[in-house]
Amino acid sequence: MRISKRILMWLLVVVGVMFLVVAWPRLMAEYYYFTIARDKASVGDWVSVWDKLQLLGSAGRPVLLRLLQDEEKINRQFAADALRFARGDEVVLALMEVARADPEKEVKLKAIHSLGVIGDPRAVPVLRELAWRYGVAQSALSMMGVDGRKALLDDYQKDRRPLHRAQRLRYLCNERVNKNPEVRDELMRALSDKDWEVRGAAAECMPNILGKNAVPHLESLLEDPSHEVQVKAAKELGKLGNTSGIEPMERIILDSSIPEKLRGSAARAMSYTKDRTIAAFLRDVVRNEPSKDVVQGAYEGLKRLYPYGDPESETYWEIYKEKLWTTRKSTKKPE
Repeated sequence: MRISKRILMWLLVVVGVMFLVVAWPRLMAEYYYFTIARDKASVGDWVSVWDKLQLLGSAGRPVLLRLLQDEEKINRQFAADALRFARGDEVVLALMEVARADPEKEVKLKAIHSLGVIGDPRAVPVLRELAWRYGVAQSALSMMGVDGRKALLDDYQKDRRPLHRAQRLRYLCNERVNKNPEVRDELMRALSDKDWEVRGAAAECMPNILGKNAVPHLESLLEDPSHEVQVKAAKELGKLGNTSGIEPMERIILDSSIPEKLRGSAARAMSYTKDRTIAAFLRDVVRNEPSKDVVQGAYEGLKRLYPYGDPESETYWEIYKEKLWTTRKSTKKPE
């Protein structure tokens, strides 16, 4: 009789453990579904419910797939985002359908991002189709390894629109694919591309691909006919600790025929060197330059050089505020 009781006790323990491991997460998932779908959670608890649903793993997947078809846009959006942690044919196919056909852009974008994180090659044709409209699809392709990279590279070579080609080149050069020889060769060709947007993107990508070996190529771009490319090259050189871009940026800042915003960008770009010998030049710009955009760029450059406070920061802050306020008053439309 004692043996029978022990066996019964152990059977109850095993059943209890099985219930906790298998049934309890599913019951909790259904409870969270009811809480979300019936709008029973308060605003403060609502995000917490989604977090708990994600932590349930495979037990919460069927609920997330149901919420992906919910009438409420916000529920579909959160479900598409949460499914980036899931795997399986059903998940990939459901996200592909949402990315194609959901009427809300925000939901589409979450589904596209989740497909990129999952990395299933079956999603490549869908993402490639959507990449013409949504930049996040290009980002998703860049996260998908060999198949995504091939699609991006092919689209980059076929596209003729400068801005779109520049954007694809940036995604091609992200950290996950930057060792690929095909990408490296394409980047080197981009240095002499006919469109300045593509050459500018190449300047931004160079350090990520070549590291310190990018310096000679970036220095050659300081002679580029486009001032925009020169500014991008000087900024990347500064990040690498190279001061070659300082003199070209000074010329751009002092040339009043160049657009003011670009001159302001040049002031910011030269400050990336962290070379405090340029501080006197930037202070003179703040003091004497009439353009608000250029003054703002120079002041931000000084803040980068002196993150803990320029010795003359108070004086130049007053000049900066006064010029900014004067510019705003002069550009205010009369009533």
